[in-house]
Amino acid sequence: MVVDLYEPQTLALVVFGGFVALSFVVYLFSAFGIQEKSYEQAVAEQRARLEKEQVQQREGKRQKRKQFFEKKKREREKHDSSPGILRQEVAQAIDPYVEEVEQAPPSPPPVKEEKVKPAKKPKQPKPPKQAPVEEIIFEAKPAPVQETVAPPKETHTTKSKPPKVVEEQVQKREAPVVHAAAPPQASPAKTKTKTRTAAGDGEPPALRGKPLISAVKSAPLKDAEIQQLIEILLNRQGGSASADDWVKANQRSDPVSALKKQLQEKEQALHNEMLLAQAASQKVKELRHELNHQKEHSGSVEAQYKMKLESQAREVEAFHARMQQSHESHTHDTQALQARIKQLQSMLDESKVDVVNQLREENNRLKTEAGHASSQKEQLMGQELARLQTELQKVQSKLTSTEGQLRQGEEVRRTLETQNNQFKQQRSSEQREGEAAMSKRLAEVSEGLRKEEARNQSLAQAMEAAKGETDNFKGQVSELRRLDGDRNTTLQAIQAKLKDSECQCQNLEGKVRTVESQLAEKEQQKSKAVQEVETLRKEKDSLQEMLRTQEKRSEAEGQEAPPTANGDVTQTDSAPKEPSILLKEHNVMLADKTKAIEGLEEQLNSSKTELSTLQAVIEQSKQRNNNLREKNRKLMDVVSAAEKSRAENAGQTSETLKDEIQAAIVKEQSSVKTVLEKLFPSVSLGTSQDNKNWLNKFEEDASKVLSSKSSSNSQVEEYVLKVNTLEAEKEQLSSQCQHYQSVLADTESILNKLQSSVESEEINWEEKLNQTESNLGQTKNKLSSSEAEVKRVSAELEQAKASLADLQSKVASSESQGEGVSALQKQLAEAKSRSEAAEKEVSSLKEAAAAAPAGGDDGAKEKLAKAEEKAAAQQKELTTLNESLKKEKSLTQDLGKAAAKLQVMLKKTQTALNTEKETVAKLKMQNGAAKEVSKQAEGSTSLTESQVELQLADAANEETKQADGTGV
Repeated sequence: MVVDLYEPQTLALVVFGGFVALSFVVYLFSAFGIQEKSYEQAVAEQRARLEKEQVQQREGKRQKRKQFFEKKKREREKHDSSPGILRQEVAQAIDPYVEEVEQAPPSPPPVKEEKVKPAKKPKQPKPPKQAPVEEIIFEAKPAPVQETVAPPKETHTTKSKPPKVVEEQVQKREAPVVHAAAPPQASPAKTKTKTRTAAGDGEPPALRGKPLISAVKSAPLKDAEIQQLIEILLNRQGGSASADDWVKANQRSDPVSALKKQLQEKEQALHNEMLLAQAASQKVKELRHELNHQKEHSGSVEAQYKMKLESQAREVEAFHARMQQSHESHTHDTQALQARIKQLQSMLDESKVDVVNQLREENNRLKTEAGHASSQKEQLMGQELARLQTELQKVQSKLTSTEGQLRQGEEVRRTLETQNNQFKQQRSSEQREGEAAMSKRLAEVSEGLRKEEARNQSLAQAMEAAKGETDNFKGQVSELRRLDGDRNTTLQAIQAKLKDSECQCQNLEGKVRTVESQLAEKEQQKSKAVQEVETLRKEKDSLQEMLRTQEKRSEAEGQEAPPTANGDVTQTDSAPKEPSILLKEHNVMLADKTKAIEGLEEQLNSSKTELSTLQAVIEQSKQRNNNLREKNRKLMDVVSAAEKSRAENAGQTSETLKDEIQAAIVKEQSSVKTVLEKLFPSVSLGTSQDNKNWLNKFEEDASKVLSSKSSSNSQVEEYVLKVNTLEAEKEQLSSQCQHYQSVLADTESILNKLQSSVESEEINWEEKLNQTESNLGQTKNKLSSSEAEVKRVSAELEQAKASLADLQSKVASSESQGEGVSALQKQLAEAKSRSEAAEKEVSSLKEAAAAAPAGGDDGAKEKLAKAEEKAAAQQKELTTLNESLKKEKSLTQDLGKAAAKLQVMLKKTQTALNTEKETVAKLKMQNGAAKEVSKQAEGSTSLTESQVELQLADAANEETKQADGTGV
């Protein structure tokens, strides 16, 4: 079962669930997100904060003191001073400063106080004669205990040494924000007596300012004394103690002042606690205010959500109303389309024969044009092949002529070798016979040799130029090889792309097959749904007949039924309730069928999207294939241009080589003749003779001359070396020519192979594309037919829903009439008998309605299936015709125009056939007399199908011929 979110029940459930979730989230946020601290926690946090601040202050003071001590130690090491009277002056100048040690408050944990034992006190003499021992206690100072010896004081009564003044220093943990109270001030009488005694003793006045500083600098002090001075000065500088805070060890403290001090401390602590309590209460008030604000915010959010839910419910109701309006407009549109379809069917029957005749004429004309185009292509290919063969023959003849010339050069070399041997023999004889005569001719011969060397240098330069040309030719050959390598790489890349496109086409074919299988399944489901709808129609008709009969009977019996007992009224009520139950069941069945049809429509839409994606992929593959074809054409153009340039270069190089070889041979012959004439000036022959005849005659004359003369050995060896170098160069040139010939043959074979492979791959791709396009056309046709049938079924279901609504209204009226009949007690007996008879008649009518239309519907279904199969075949044939027309458009513009006309006409025939199918089906369902008309239409469609099949066969033959022509 598919849940509809727009139903009011589901919407209400969703809204209620969302409201519950939101309320739960708000509760969690209010319970755990805002935690209230207690008063004790707030007080503990404040105390911890104060303790941290005090500890930080203490650590800062300790660090300052350490830094100060380190500086003083460094200064002390630098200065060495002698002992003097400075100790007395310092002791008199510095007044003792006592501060009472107070206990810490109970809030922080207690810390043990480290007390340092004071030094042993000497026996105290009488107060006017001896200075008192003072026990000094510093507050919160970590310095160790130091004993300082007071300087001796001069008195009038005694000359004994005064006792040492001991200062006791105790380190203690500071209490938070509590200071010692000031000691009670001494009475004025005591102060007066003290001042008098001090004045009477005759002590020197206290030092101040610069004299004290100079005295301290010049006084010889010990380390302990210096440390004591530093501590006193630090206490004076910090202001932590004053002269009034010192308490002597032997002096008793006033209990009243101590109690006052404790009372002040307690009041201060109570004041601090009150401040903390006020801060906590203020914080509690703020938190309560924030909580109330959040509650108000959550209430406003809930109200907003309720308003949103109400607005959504209103939107859903409006949407339902719009859906009903669109449904009504759709029914009106379907009725208008049915009327239009009838008109088009009447027009199509008239235009079928004309369309078929036009198709035949255009197909015949296209066949003739395709034959002409193929013959023209074959003629052009034959002419090109003949031209290439003639060019190859020319090149071969040139190569044979060059080989003959090379052979002649070899023969000349052999003759020269024989002549050289003869010269050697003659030289030996000449050396023996006439060394004296040759010495005179050496000068003349040397001059001739110089001239010959100049000529040889010119020949060498010419040979170097020939070598440069050969190097250029080699560079051209290397460039050609590089181009061949580039072409090979491009061809490999093209082959890889072709393989990729083949894989893609295979994947597309698989997808098309899956889509076809899905379409077949959907068609089966659709046929089942159509059958079920027809059964429901039959049931509906039977129910309508039953209701009509019952209405008639109720109207006839409404006034005659006598009233009877109340127990029999239920029996009369059961008669009209039975058709209402059947109608409800029928409504449920119809709802299920509509849901099934909606599912089929969704599946059809998904298949449409898949087909659109497949079409896009196929178009992309077509574009890729077109690009590959263009690349292949460009490669073929480049290859043909390279072949032409190579042939031209080969012809030019062969001609230049021939000319160079001939010129070199002529130069060699002339040089040999000149050399021989210089060697044997007595021998004189004409230059008009051939080289062989001239050499033979010269040999005869020279043999005669050599009998009397001899030549030097060194010069002849030089000539032999030159001849050997020339022969080696000739061999190199011949080997290069053979290499170039082999390279040309290899490149020609490679190009032919590439051309054949490219053409074969193009043919294969064209075939695959044609297959995929035909498959797509088939799937499109199937989808269009299935969509038309689904629309038809949906229209019929809507009509059935409307009829059901009418039936329900009639059932309601019949039920009201049944209630009126039950009120009449007098006619109960007659109503019972008549109701039983009506039930029997209804059952008989049901059986008759179920049996009567079965045969007619089966025949109609079979005819519909046949018509669908024939339409699918016609659509396949039409897709093949479209493909053939698209191929023939590329030949000429006239063929393209004719193909466009054919496509337009074919589309018209397709639409006409589809409209014809729908009209035939509706006529069969509405009227049994229209069966003869549908048979005639099927006969006409079968005739058109046979004609289209013949045309498709002719087009396929033409395509195969064209493919064979392109392959050749």
